[in-house]
Amino acid sequence: MIKKILTAVLLSVLASTGFSAVTESLSHMSLESDPQNSGSQEVEQWQRVTLDGEKIGHRHIQRTIVADTINTRETLVIVTRQPGEKPRRTESVVDYFETLDGKPLEILKTVKTKNSRHQMTARVGKRKLQVVPDNKLTSAPMEYLIPQPFYLREGARLALLKKRGDERKLEYFTWSFSKFRFEKVRLVAKRIAQAGSPELTWEIKRTYLGYTDGRSTRLQGKGGRAKVTTLHADDDFYSQTEQTLSGGQPFALQTCDKACALEDFKPLIHVYRQLIKSPYRITDTALAGQVRYTLEGDFTFAPPETGEQKVTKTEHGYTIDVCNTCGTEPPPTPSALKAALASTYWLTSDFGEFAQVIDKVIPERNWDNRRVMERLASYVHSHMQVEVNFSGYATAQEAFLSRSGDCTENALLLAALGRAAGIPTRVAVGLAYNNDQFFGRRYVFVPHAWVQAWTGERWESFDAGLDGFTSGYIALTLSNGEQAEFYRVAEQLHLLDITSALQVKKRQE
Repeated sequence: MIKKILTAVLLSVLASTGFSAVTESLSHMSLESDPQNSGSQEVEQWQRVTLDGEKIGHRHIQRTIVADTINTRETLVIVTRQPGEKPRRTESVVDYFETLDGKPLEILKTVKTKNSRHQMTARVGKRKLQVVPDNKLTSAPMEYLIPQPFYLREGARLALLKKRGDERKLEYFTWSFSKFRFEKVRLVAKRIAQAGSPELTWEIKRTYLGYTDGRSTRLQGKGGRAKVTTLHADDDFYSQTEQTLSGGQPFALQTCDKACALEDFKPLIHVYRQLIKSPYRITDTALAGQVRYTLEGDFTFAPPETGEQKVTKTEHGYTIDVCNTCGTEPPPTPSALKAALASTYWLTSDFGEFAQVIDKVIPERNWDNRRVMERLASYVHSHMQVEVNFSGYATAQEAFLSRSGDCTENALLLAALGRAAGIPTRVAVGLAYNNDQFFGRRYVFVPHAWVQAWTGERWESFDAGLDGFTSGYIALTLSNGEQAEFYRVAEQLHLLDITSALQVKKRQE
C-alpha cells in the first residue's frame, strides 16, 4: 500500500480545490479558435507540481467556451517510484461543464494507471446529483441531495468576483469524486501588493469546513483540524500559484510555460515518507500473543473496535490492545451482514469468473467459513504474484484480470471472492509491523490493507499479502473497499505516532 499513499493524498488535495486555476482571463489572452466550430474559444495553462521542493509531475488546464457552455479540463500527472522499481505514472483528468454564468452542469473524471482505468460521471439535476461511478450505461446512477450554494470551477470564481471590497469571503459546496461527497469550503480573498509579480493582486486562503453525505444536507465533520490552501490570483480571480501541505510536507503548483512543466525529472522515492517507526523491536513471541499500543497525534479518525482489537480513548489519543480474541465488537446485525455480502463498485463479487474460481478452489461445499477464507487467501496470494504494481487503486475485477497490484488489490480481490462464496467480508486499512528489512528499514509499521470475514462467531482477519494476521496489525478504519476510506486514513498518517508497544502477558493461574 505504501506506493498509493503519496498519490492518494495528492489527488485528494487537488480534487477538492473547487476553484479555477487558469491564470489569465479570456480578455487578456489570444484565443485559439477551433476550425470546426468558429464559436469555440480556448485558453490553456501549464503548471509544475512539486512536493517538498522536488518535482513530481505537472498539471495542464484547458478552458474552452463552446456556445453557452464552459468546459474546464484539468489533467494532473504524478510520477513516483520505489527502490528497484521503474517509475509509475498516474493520470487524472477532470472535466467541469458549466453555463457562462457559472451554473454547474456535469463533471467527468478519469483516473488512469498502468493496469487500471476508472471513469466517473456526475450530472446535476434540479435537487440531486446523479453519479455513475463506472460510466457503464447499464449502471443505475446513485443520487445525492445537493446542498446550496453548489459551485464548480467557474461558478466559484464568478461568485467571488461579484463581491466587493479589499477582503472578500465566500462559502460554498463542491463535489469530490475521491470521497463521493459534497465538501464545504471557505474562500477568504485579500488584496495584496505582490513584490516582483504585479499581476498577482489577491491572496486567497481556502479552508475545508466539513461535508455532507448526500443523504441529507446536514453538515458533518465539523471541528476537525482545518486544511488550508493558499492561492495567489489576478484581478479576475484566476490563480497562478497554490501551496498547501500533503502528508505534512509542502506541496505546490507553480504556473510556468509548457517546456518547464514537461521538463524531465528523476521521480522521488517516497516509500520512506509513510513508514512509522516502532518505539521498540517487537519480538515474534509478543506478536503471537497480545500487544498494547499507545497512539498519539493530531489525527481525527477513531480506530474501530473489532474482534481482534480493543480500543480505549486517552487524553492524547488511543490505547489499542491487539490479539486473536482481544476485541469486544458486538455481533453484526442482519442488515450489516447483508451489506457485507453485497457486490459493489470496488468489490465486484458478482463478476462471472469469480463463481468459476469458487468452484475450482473450494471443492467441498461443507467447509466452514474460516477454512474457505484460508483457501481463498492462498489462492489470491498465488494469483497476484505475476507483478507487484506500485500505482493506482484497482477494483477487485481489475486486480483479478491484470494479476497485478499490492496489498490493497490483494485485499479487494480476497474480500470480493469471499462475498462470491457467500461469506460476509469487509476491508481493514491500517498498519502492519515488520521485523524484517523493508526497503532497507527495520522495526517499522507499514501502511497495509487486509480482509476481515464473519466466520459465524466473530470477524476474523485474513491476509493474502503478508504471512497472516499477528498482533502487529492495527486496524485504523473498516470499509467496503471504498477509495474514500483509504484517502481518509492516508491523509493523516503523518500525524500519527506510536509511542508505546508493550507485550501483555497473561497471569499464571
